[in-house]
Amino acid sequence: MKKPIYVEELSPDTPCKLRHFRKIRLFEAFRDKCVLDVGCGTGYFTSHLAATAGRLHAIDIAEANAELTRHNVPAATVTVGDVHDLPCPDAFAECVFCSEVLEHLADPVQGVRQLDRVLKPGGLLLLTFPIRPRLPTSRFLLRVSDRLTAYYYGSDHPQAHQGLLRIEDVSRRLAGMGYSMLRQDRIKNTLVLHVTEIFSISVKLAQLLIRGGRAGGVELADHAAHVNAAVSAVWRWLGLPACRALAIVDALFNGFDSSCAVILARKPDPSEPSAPRPGAERVSVPGQRDPDADGLPAQAASAFSGASQKS
Repeated sequence: MKKPIYVEELSPDTPCKLRHFRKIRLFEAFRDKCVLDVGCGTGYFTSHLAATAGRLHAIDIAEANAELTRHNVPAATVTVGDVHDLPCPDAFAECVFCSEVLEHLADPVQGVRQLDRVLKPGGLLLLTFPIRPRLPTSRFLLRVSDRLTAYYYGSDHPQAHQGLLRIEDVSRRLAGMGYSMLRQDRIKNTLVLHVTEIFSISVKLAQLLIRGGRAGGVELADHAAHVNAAVSAVWRWLGLPACRALAIVDALFNGFDSSCAVILARKPDPSEPSAPRPGAERVSVPGQRDPDADGLPAQAASAFSGASQKS
């Protein structure tokens, strides 16, 4: 059987996320549970969830991504749907996995509300999303990459980033809903971060050359085909192993910059006497103020923090 092709595997920072999930024993926490993967892409992380989940469901906005996930992960029940209005009943899943989705939403607060709606009381919610890196070179590369995406697809396209979120704002939003914060981590990826953004910029430039200009009204479903067409075998055989090696170096030296936040939280269960009441007054999140929050471009983050500054 031909090895599945995952578009996510072409992103150099994917090994960093996978290593971190294994480090915090995330997949073990989901063992034998009903798991919902929201924004599954082509099924890379879905395939890892399938190894431990009791029942696995996945949702993506793109039909082509959903088809690839069905092919790559036969154990998953895959549906096409929008995070703003998930096609699932209330209290549907015991665990919800949502990686790199919120930053694409025009209304991330509504996205969080939908994730909360489909999660059973006492269930686990895993969120990952990009945050503003500290190094000027990292911020510059990220800005160029985002602007190329907005130019190619259009700024209102689901593939484009609507803005970067603050980890403190997302944590406080969840805490205000009664969630217990189990983990709030930043994935250290100094070296890989630079390679990731350079690679992303290269792919977008290649896409522009292949199509001879902007995508215009191209559907998000075509994104996987564009990426596969833009990436050469040289990258598969040389680039990815090099990035995996850089990820190990980052981990060994505890890299001093990060571009990705990971939040693991537990939804309150009203049947438990000690559980906080949903809608109760917000509680402060333990720990220091998020240093990434200062001077952060708002955009989608403004929905959480009330800011209105544009990047």
